[in-house]
Amino acid sequence: MAFTGETEAERLEREQARISRHVDAKANTEPAEPKAVCPTEWIIALKGFPPPVTLLVGGEEIFNSPSEATEDVDTVCKVAPKNLTGNDDFTLKIPAMEFENTRKFKFNDGAYVKFEFTEQGLRIGQSNAPHAS
Repeated sequence: MAFTGETEAERLEREQARISRHVDAKANTEPAEPKAVCPTEWIIALKGFPPPVTLLVGGEEIFNSPSEATEDVDTVCKVAPKNLTGNDDFTLKIPAMEFENTRKFKFNDGAYVKFEFTEQGLRIGQSNAPHAS
């Protein structure tokens, strides 16, 4: 053991202080935020469309509102990607507006897709985070 000029009692006191600082520092840390969980399915919001509305993803019917419904469609659908590459065709059909359109979405561009009919017209959005209501 090298001679440092301190007594055994001073060395023990210094070591205890060092250990206490280390323990206190660990005790005062806040827990880490949970990691974000990546969605594994499409999360599709349909809002403001007059019924009936039909949504197809990859050629499969995902949503079909009843034609006798009186309120505008406001729903969220969840569906697994249909194409292994993550590129799916979304077809929106709205007979009351004589509207039918197909658009391709890439899952890697965001799992959240929103179709909304407003006074300004059709709004379509895609993101990695849920859309605001």
